[in-house]
Amino acid sequence: MATSARVAIVTGASSGMGEGLARDLVSRGWKVAMADLQRNEPLEQELGSHADFFECNVADYDSQAGMFQAVMNFKENIRINAVLPGIVPTKILPQAMIDAVAPECLTPVSTITAAYNMFLEDESLTGQAVECSADKHLFSHQPEFLDGAISKRAVTCWDPLFKMLHYEDSGLPEAIP
Repeated sequence: MATSARVAIVTGASSGMGEGLARDLVSRGWKVAMADLQRNEPLEQELGSHADFFECNVADYDSQAGMFQAVMNFKENIRINAVLPGIVPTKILPQAMIDAVAPECLTPVSTITAAYNMFLEDESLTGQAVECSADKHLFSHQPEFLDGAISKRAVTCWDPLFKMLHYEDSGLPEAIP
């Protein structure tokens, strides 16, 4: 099923935030690779040819690598890899847990999907981090390195290692050659 449509890999796509994001992306014309441990056949039927299921355990590196390879074998133009940790009120969350949180402290799935869409529509946001809290999108900026250049060097990409692991150069302008 090779496609030139934009493709998103959504982990946890069978339930919760992942299900919400998968639905939202499909409604916007995306193809979705639903990566999850368990299938959601009703959701797969609802999304039809716009989504395919790929079994994946995000806690297992080899499982993730296998899923990525399977997706890349027949999908092109992968633009998003959405990993969705966190708790928002969805049908997979026990009602008692939702009831234990004040309503103003709950973050709806719509806040999460709106943040994804904000990043997809505005390329100037690339590299930014956003916290989704209740109905807000709060941008956090990278703090300064406390030990300046020494600390920065410790977290700078070393291209020989990157190439050994990913079989290509990082392309990062500040990478160590």
